[in-house]
Amino acid sequence: MKRLLATPLALAAALLLLFPLSASAALPRAGVFHGGIAGVESGGDGWFRAKHTTNGWRLVGPGGAIPQVVAPTDLVCNVGAAYLPVTKLRVRADGSFSWQGLIPTIGPDSSDVTVTFRGSFVTRRKATGTTKVVGDGCNSGVDDWTMLLEA
Repeated sequence: MKRLLATPLALAAALLLLFPLSASAALPRAGVFHGGIAGVESGGDGWFRAKHTTNGWRLVGPGGAIPQVVAPTDLVCNVGAAYLPVTKLRVRADGSFSWQGLIPTIGPDSSDVTVTFRGSFVTRRKATGTTKVVGDGCNSGVDDWTMLLEA
């Protein structure tokens, strides 16, 4: 009887090592995340604070002088930071988040641009994603970014 019970338990333990049941691994750790697009100097950085609320995880502005989520950009189609005009973004149960909308007056010649900001938490301390900025005849293309939890 012991042998019959030991085999399924050993199989279950092996499967857990290969496929851990850690949905929380895709959810963030509370704190400020900062990063950007590889090769883009300062000015195109992204910032947000991951915050746990009674309604689940949200992304909000990092605080201080930056009240909104800032999407990382390559500064090709925008002359200023991409401050998302929302107070919070919902983080889904799988750790993903997204926002698409119009941001006024940050494009060339103070034109409006459409920003698509998508990402997910690959670990509790690291988020990766893409940003695309389009407007006034300009298309940045899809730019990959990485943001890390600040120490």
